Amino acid sequence: MMEQLEHAEVSTALRYLGQYYFKNQLYDEASLCAQRCCDYNDAREEGKALLRQISQVRDQTESSTTDLFGPLSSNNTPIRRVSPLDLSFNP
Repeated sequence: MMEQLEHAEVSTALRYLGQYYFKNQLYDEASLCAQRCCDYNDAREEGKALLRQISQVRDQTESSTTDLFGPLSSNNTPIRRVSPLDLSFNP
């Protein structure tokens, strides 16, 4: 009986923590909690759903970053040249 109670408490805590981390954009931590949820029958589906949400957010973030830092072309190449710095070391 006690082991079942602890089991339920752990799975509930993992679900809560996973959602908390996700809402606060701590996706690595949320992913770990979601993966641990998959170890418990009563939390498995929520864990899988959270992993899908994290994957979607990461895919969106990566695609917007790619757009922001796209390849240089003839129309977006930097125009001004920066002169080299004298970086000699004098102890």
